[in-house]
Amino acid sequence: MNRGAVVFGMVVCFCSLVLADSTNIVGGGSVDLSGFQFSGSGEYPTNYAAYVESATDLQIAGSSFDGGLGGEGFLNGGVGVQLSDVGRVSISSSVFRAGSGGGAVPNETESSDVKGRHGIASTNGKEGFDFCFGNGVDASGGDAGTISNGTGGLRVIGGDGVHCVTKDVARNWIVSGGTYQGGDGGTGSYASSKEEVFPFQILMGNLNGARGGYGFCLFQDDAYRDHDRSLIVSNGIFRGGNGGVANNAEDGDVTADGGSGLCSASVSDVRIVDGTFIGGQAGTTNGAVADPGFGAALWDCNAVVSGGDFRNGGLGFGALYYDSTCTLQGGEFDRMEFRTLTSGLGSYGWQGVTYARIDGGTIGQMAFTGTETAKAVFTGGTVSNICFKGTGATHISAADGVLRDTEFVQEDGNVFCSSNLLTGGHFLLEKGTLTVTNGLPPLAGSIDITSIESAVLSVPQSGYDFSSATDSGAVTFRGETVLFGEGIWQTNS
Repeated sequence: MNRGAVVFGMVVCFCSLVLADSTNIVGGGSVDLSGFQFSGSGEYPTNYAAYVESATDLQIAGSSFDGGLGGEGFLNGGVGVQLSDVGRVSISSSVFRAGSGGGAVPNETESSDVKGRHGIASTNGKEGFDFCFGNGVDASGGDAGTISNGTGGLRVIGGDGVHCVTKDVARNWIVSGGTYQGGDGGTGSYASSKEEVFPFQILMGNLNGARGGYGFCLFQDDAYRDHDRSLIVSNGIFRGGNGGVANNAEDGDVTADGGSGLCSASVSDVRIVDGTFIGGQAGTTNGAVADPGFGAALWDCNAVVSGGDFRNGGLGFGALYYDSTCTLQGGEFDRMEFRTLTSGLGSYGWQGVTYARIDGGTIGQMAFTGTETAKAVFTGGTVSNICFKGTGATHISAADGVLRDTEFVQEDGNVFCSSNLLTGGHFLLEKGTLTVTNGLPPLAGSIDITSIESAVLSVPQSGYDFSSATDSGAVTFRGETVLFGEGIWQTNS
């Protein structure tokens, strides 16, 4: 079967065949690609190994798909298998290898891509059908290539192991095993003043530069979360690709962040039961180290995480357009970040609040970042360090004793907390305003707060006398200059 050949029919079954050129399978009905070897060739975008469109049922087991390599003149690599408008999908014990990006081809004026492509790529899909990934799936995105140009931008972004884009379709994605690896970012030098203004694209890292690919990526194309979509992960290994090298001679966007092992955006519900999630290493932008990827990045969704091992970036979660809640019941996390971003559509009611409920789990560092509101409640689990980095408002409360051994650092923003969070004597207030919502307890030596920059501690309690509190030992303040007012303590660096 030659490249470009098209197979129509209601039932298609291939067994133990080798197809050396890109193959198209178009038409309704059932398609069984078990025991099959595909390989792609030719130029992008037709250098995929296989393309399947409009099938109502697709089965893949014991097969391999190798996308074609990019080359000069057709720089992007090829997809392992491309699925479009396919219904029920079941994949197990198969290998999907995307093609890597091509070599250096100078381009003086236009934006250029030298992307690695995706091991499995899926767009849309039929309403109401499940997409299942079982044991033995091995999907890898291609590494990006190398390019330089004059005044245009470029993307040398690693491919995703799995890349699913959905729109206006309600369905479930179920992952019970497998290994998913993002491709590494490439090397690019360019000169562009372009800055991305669409917050969703910024969140997804779709910028000029050399970001690493995602191990497994699922997102809603238009960012609307108005359909019932679920991602359920019970096991698997998810690794992000490493960031590459990007140099921009102008002041526009440039990224070389590592890719996330798992990335989901605008999917209604996400459930993670177990698995290993590893973020990609940071690359460099204009000689400076970029940011690593997350083990798992979950945006604009309601997520329940009951287990798993989240390494090298841990778990990232946040709201953009929709109120979003992360319920943590268990798991091991070297880091967690709750991130809030301004949607730009707040006046139309499209600004989400990030909610966190921590009932269990072991967490190294937890950070609250961004420009909008986050609210967190702790009923269990352990956290070594909590850092408030954003300029937005963070509301945090905890059951007695839950965060007694946690160290707190407030680098900026407005933090609202209950007094029992401060009784461990581990709070560094560098900048911003810390408001204790229920007053300070009259316990000798109960609160010890250090400030190293200009900061404010506020107790909205009528007539609260900080001078008496410090004289009695109920509160210990450490700062360069201490100014007292009614319910206000302030330091000036």
